[in-house]
Amino acid sequence: MKWIVNKNKKTILFVILFIFFIADIKYEGLVFRRLLASVQSYLADILLDSSYTDYFVARYRFILTIYLAGLAALA
Repeated sequence: MKWIVNKNKKTILFVILFIFFIADIKYEGLVFRRLLASVQSYLADILLDSSYTDYFVARYRFILTIYLAGLAALA
């Protein structure tokens, strides 16, 4: 399992940062508050629209599940 983590450090770090960035925007955190008002409005419209959010969450939850299942199979 260690070699998988060592081999994919950049990918895992990118995924974690991406998830934190999306969560920060979704819950209007520190990064979100530092953005321009027009950018905040645009991002809020995209991420807080329930139909888009449901699609986004379902798609990436599926991809993450497949990725984690692949990692578990290799362990």
